[in-house]
Amino acid sequence: SASADSSSGKVYFLTRAKPSGSSATVWCVSISDGKVCSGFTPRALGDFDSSPILWSGKLFVGNNEGRVYRLDPATGAS
Repeated sequence: SASADSSSGKVYFLTRAKPSGSSATVWCVSISDGKVCSGFTPRALGDFDSSPILWSGKLFVGNNEGRVYRLDPATGAS
């Protein structure tokens, strides 16, 4: 699943790490071109089977290890 922010034109989604590919699991892509959002660094925060929540100007994600992270939706920083 994903969370879309129509006001900024961004979609946030979570994935599982790929052993032979990217370890990043928290992503932001532009609705207009499908590319990683400018200024956003994809993060490797563990595997996810949940949806990100955009609330009160922050992005909240919870991984499969039970950890919850609060991220800056513009940069991906915690």
